[in-house]
Amino acid sequence: MAVAGARIDPGAPFGPAFRLDRADASQFRPYVGDAFSVVPAGGGRRAQLILAKIVEPPVVNGVAQFSLILHGPMDSTIPDGIHEVRHSAFGSLPLFVSSSGLPSARGRAWQICFSRHLRA
Repeated sequence: MAVAGARIDPGAPFGPAFRLDRADASQFRPYVGDAFSVVPAGGGRRAQLILAKIVEPPVVNGVAQFSLILHGPMDSTIPDGIHEVRHSAFGSLPLFVSSSGLPSARGRAWQICFSRHLRA
């Protein structure tokens, strides 16, 4: 998981118990189809991206992983890196956002990956 730190809105539905180091795909599923705002680090134009899907491969060697796949317009330019990702459900989080594949008829795609070791 690529996270530099996080500010969680205390009034958010996840509540104070939500922790990025224990993030789970199920916590994001209710927000598929929602807009997420990405504010590029170091300035630049904010982009509105839509959470298109969540990819969750099987747990391997005690490591759980999932990815958020977001789509945006062709003119969105977000370089790979840690950016402020905002959604009204959980506030503002610094997450590593990377481009995912080539632009298509649906626009551009980005990915946010999460990985964590499951406790025994």
